[in-house]
Amino acid sequence: MDSWHVADLQEVRSKAVAWDIFRGWAWPRVHIRQSSCPILDAKPWEELLAPLSRNGREKARKVLRRAKADGIRCESADQCVVEQAARSCLALHRESWRGRGITLKHLSRRFGSHMLAAAKRMSASGCGGVYEFRRGKELVASDFVLLGQEYVAGYLQGASEYAPFVGIKSTHFSRGTGRTLPLSAVSPR
Repeated sequence: MDSWHVADLQEVRSKAVAWDIFRGWAWPRVHIRQSSCPILDAKPWEELLAPLSRNGREKARKVLRRAKADGIRCESADQCVVEQAARSCLALHRESWRGRGITLKHLSRRFGSHMLAAAKRMSASGCGGVYEFRRGKELVASDFVLLGQEYVAGYLQGASEYAPFVGIKSTHFSRGTGRTLPLSAVSPR
């Protein structure tokens, strides 16, 4: 590896062998936490809100109060229904992006198959899951998340036309830093 100048390893799991190589690397090295998925540290709700501006904290709490008043509830899809939940999440994702330049691969049959398999396997192993937001029996939003020991990462989100508790026609709750929180993060446990 003497001729190598840069190794850009992305989305590396915390216990991957790549970290042993990184720690043993004798030459200059840098570790930057980044992801193509919005990542949220696993912390109590109030600690998540702390870095937000006062207005941002108030807005987040207002969103929760409104969701509660509207009868919105968040449920993690059980293993026996996670495949259908992933199908619904993908359908809502596609609906959310209709007419707004969706990533074309998200419309493919191959991506749909990937989503279903990933949701099923990740849910079974505890490293991912689909969270559904319902108003009565109506599914209004869905969030496929990756679960780490110290974080939650939003992978794919979708919302129906009725999702006023989100505040905007997006399935993310925006922070002042430009980063986003997955919908499941907006439902304190």
